[in-house]
Amino acid sequence: MLFIRKMIIFAAEIISYLENMEPKIGDRMKASPQLTAQPDWVEGEVIDVEHNPFLGVVISIKDKLGRIFFGQSRFFLAL
Repeated sequence: MLFIRKMIIFAAEIISYLENMEPKIGDRMKASPQLTAQPDWVEGEVIDVEHNPFLGVVISIKDKLGRIFFGQSRFFLAL
C-alpha cells in the first residue's frame, strides 16, 4: 500500500513539472523541419498557446521573416 501511495505522489509531481514547462507567449522556440517543411529548424517567438481537446497543446510561433508556424507541442523545442 505504501508503494502505491508513493507512486501516486511521484506521478502527481511529474504532471506538475510538465505543466510548468508549458511555453508562454514571448518565449523563444524552434519548430521542427517535419512541421515547417524547411531544411533546418526554424526559430521564432511564441505568439499563441492553445489547449486543443483533440491534439493537446498547440503552439504558434512567428519567425523573423514574419512566417507563422503552428502545431502540436511535440514539434517544438525551447531555446
